[in-house]
Amino acid sequence: MAKPDKQSGRRYTEAEVRAILERALRDAQARDVGHDELVAAAEEIGISRGAIEAASRDIEHFRGEAEARAAILARRRKGFRSHLFSFLVVNAFLFAINALTPGPWWFFWPLLGWGLGLAFHARAALSSDVSPRQLRRQIERSAALARREEERRLKERRRVEQLERKQRLERSAEELGHAVEEGVA
Repeated sequence: MAKPDKQSGRRYTEAEVRAILERALRDAQARDVGHDELVAAAEEIGISRGAIEAASRDIEHFRGEAEARAAILARRRKGFRSHLFSFLVVNAFLFAINALTPGPWWFFWPLLGWGLGLAFHARAALSSDVSPRQLRRQIERSAALARREEERRLKERRRVEQLERKQRLERSAEELGHAVEEGVA
């Protein structure tokens, strides 16, 4: 028979429970946990299924917002890099034209005008501020993309199933034809 643990009668505050569980999870072997496993573990320590479901929905919402925010910032930065590349190539070309032709230096006028626009673009692209409207639109865009992808997969699966049915039908018809030929002969 196992000896009772010295701490088995000890009581813990909510903050201590949270800290102990977070530490144990950090130290445990890293693996993904399924939703049913999570619910079962929570129920073992007295947390209701409803509380876990609500917390899970909140986490999914925050995960969706974080992914949307990351997508928005990545798209902004990609647009800025493209703008910067165009700025550098075009202004290098204008400088080369100005250097190879006689007359006063004029290449810096388009450089200054475009550079001002590029500076404003840099300010917007390198900012981490994302409005709630932008987040909502990105989440909707991601959801629509996921729906289209799921519809595409479903359509492909139906096409494959239809092709398999057609092939089975053709094989069955061929076998029936052979059986009829053998029976008639």
